Amino acid sequence: MIRISSNRIVICSHNAPYSSMFIVMVLSLFLVTIQSFDSSYMITILNSTCRLSSEMVMLSLPNRLLCNRKFPSRVILNENHYQLERGVVMLFKKAWYRMSLPVLLIMVIFMSGCAQNEAIEPAATETENTAPQTRILSTMMGDVTVPLTPERVVVDWNIGHVLAVGVTPVGVPSSLLDYGMFLRDKLVDSADLGNHSEVSLEKMVELEPDLIITWDQEKFQTYSKIAPTVVFVPDQYDSMEAEVTAMGEILNREAEAIAWNESFKQRIVAAKAKIKGVIPDDATFTVADFNFLKNPAIIGYSANRGGRAAYELLGLIPAPKVKSDILDQGKENLEASAEVFGEYVGDYLLMMVTEGTKDHSLLPNVWDNLPAVQNNHIFKLDIHKYFTADPYTSILQAEEIADRLASGQTELN
Repeated sequence: MIRISSNRIVICSHNAPYSSMFIVMVLSLFLVTIQSFDSSYMITILNSTCRLSSEMVMLSLPNRLLCNRKFPSRVILNENHYQLERGVVMLFKKAWYRMSLPVLLIMVIFMSGCAQNEAIEPAATETENTAPQTRILSTMMGDVTVPLTPERVVVDWNIGHVLAVGVTPVGVPSSLLDYGMFLRDKLVDSADLGNHSEVSLEKMVELEPDLIITWDQEKFQTYSKIAPTVVFVPDQYDSMEAEVTAMGEILNREAEAIAWNESFKQRIVAAKAKIKGVIPDDATFTVADFNFLKNPAIIGYSANRGGRAAYELLGLIPAPKVKSDILDQGKENLEASAEVFGEYVGDYLLMMVTEGTKDHSLLPNVWDNLPAVQNNHIFKLDIHKYFTADPYTSILQAEEIADRLASGQTELN
């Protein structure tokens, strides 16, 4: 057995030297399992153990043969002397003195390793606890503290921008999906917030969002009582790519925004290639909405109803009067009466309709005389897909228009 007091180690055995050697080896093996233990120290200890083992064997054999003496049953080791309960065998003094060194060395290294672990672990914990969990965004409403990477996002208008950077909102107004059919399959798991003009605040609270994105500055204070709120207005950016980049910054998904923008550019090139050679390079286009006004609305670079997809993304040429009266004037649309409607129609007419839309009844004595009608260049597009105009939706609209023009499919599916 082994007893450790304040200033000495006592080893009791029928054969103390061999027991000591065994203890050194066991302690050495135990220290191997400690991850913080320095391997160079382990090698030194094992070398000392090997030297001790050989010395024990060499010393014990002549003592047994020549002196006919056995090792004492009780050995007391301390830093000053070597003492036996029954006599003194000076032949082994040097050996026992050497043997004490590896034992003490092992204990010192072991205790030092434990102390280092205790010192390191709190530091690591402190680093984890102090890691930033929020960040500050500079917005049109001032600085807003938001989560580092928002996960539960509620959106009351610009859904497509959020989808573009890889985030699926936990809640959206279902009214936006009535005229945003391209988005529906991406939002099957999103909760319904009701109508976009007056979302359900109770439902919003239930969703426990960590960020709310709105287009309405007047709702900022109300929403901010529920969660950090950012007002996002796409009109302040000069391109669709810039809009997506800004949303990537808001949601801390800059890499996703860059990747989407690269794909966006490639998809535009592919869509244009589909109609190259099918549509004459100088062909003119008109986009018109036959759904909401008494007379058809001629669409310009509208934020909705297909204007961005046709003119901005596909680069289709607007009819001369569409350009001069609407686009050059910075207007989004113009209501045209039956008397002047024909003046705005180009070689091709992209009509925003629903299944119940009757284009002829709005234009008596005008419709059949349109060159676009006579040449079968009227392409009907479902307004439920084209009312929204975010980048995510607009590229899907542009791709559908290109497919329809390339295939000659004029009617709704």
